[in-house]
Formats: sequence, structure tokens, C-alpha cells
Amino acid sequence: ITADTRRQRPAGFLSVALISASQILIGFPQAVWWNALALGTFVLLRMRETGRWRRLVPLAAGGLTGVLIGAVQLVPTIDAALRSIRAVPEPRFALTYSLDPVNLVQFWSPYVFNNRVSSSVDFPWVHEFGVYSSAIGILALPWLWIRRAAVRHRRTLIITMTAFAAVSLLLALGRHGGLDVLLVRLPVLSSLRVPARYIVLVQFSLTLLAAVVFDDL
Repeated sequence: ITADTRRQRPAGFLSVALISASQILIGFPQAVWWNALALGTFVLLRMRETGRWRRLVPLAAGGLTGVLIGAVQLVPTIDAALRSIRAVPEPRFALTYSLDPVNLVQFWSPYVFNNRVSSSVDFPWVHEFGVYSSAIGILALPWLWIRRAAVRHRRTLIITMTAFAAVSLLLALGRHGGLDVLLVRLPVLSSLRVPARYIVLVQFSLTLLAAVVFDDL
């Protein structure tokens, strides 16, 4: 998007293609979807800042090239999914292991529960329902509000990441978040479960906001 020389543009294209192929070859489609959400948000942000909307064409071509390279893994993954229970999942399948809202208190106190996490429906796996990602992420929000005049030059980034974190959190809450219809009705997404894992995108957003805080410091 920001390349200004003939050498930088092919390097950018190659990087997008190889990174896209790499994540597909790992064989974890859910993570590919998370990355697509994060990448799409970042691309729109940078396009708005630079005004170089024509760069979407080579960027999309690089991503498509990565998909073609990763097809050696993607095709058998799709074939396996079509032969499993994910081919025709029940509506409740996509909502299994939704993050119980009470777990959000972990952001402030990670050991508030005797068993680390709480779940009223699904088995309380710590690795699924654990959400703590350091205190600075939560402190970043009030800090940036108090210092909003001083960080005005980062306003677009702050608003974008805050909104992205909010949407990701609603997705992580699954049946409790109000966006469960998207997880159940949309093709492909309905075959993916454990909405609680969307918390990684919340943590990603808070990390970027924390970076703005450190820059301000």
C-alpha cells in the first residue's frame, strides 16, 4: 500500500502471497478467518489514511496467489470437512464454548475464580475461557480517553481498533453477545465452533492501543 519504488511493490506482493499461503498450509481454517478479519480492518484503515485505493488490486492478487499456493492443503481440508459433522452442523454447534460474560472480570483479576474460569454450559477449559492479557490493555482505554487531545493524530487508529475490539468481543461472547445469528447462519462460519477464541482479536486490538499509550508516554 505504501510502496513507492518498483523494488518495493514486488516484494510486498510476494510477502502477502507467502504469508497467506503459509497460514493456509498450517491447516487451521479458523485462524485464517481471524487473520482475514484483522487484515481486512488494517487494509481499510491504511487505504483511508493514504487514499491509494487502487493498491487494493495488487493486494488482492497477492492474497489470491497465496490461496492458490495453499490449495494443496485447502482442498483436502475442505474434503475432510464435507465428510464430517461440520458439513451439516446443528445451529448450536457454532455456539459451543461461547464466552460467558462473567469471565470478562479476568481482565482485571485473572485469578478471581477458584478454577481460573467460569462456564455455565460448556466444560470450563482454561485454555478456551482464559482472557487475561496483562493490565496495560485495559488501562489503555481510559488513558487514551483522558489523553485524547494529545493523541489526536492517532484518532483514526484508536477509533478503528476500539470498534474492532468491541465487535470481536461480541463474537467471542457467542450466544451471549447478540451476534450469534452471524455465527450460525453464515456459510463456513457455521462449521466453526468455540466463539470464545475471538478473544484473540480483542487482545490484538488492545495490544495496538497499548502501543499508542507507550508512544504517548
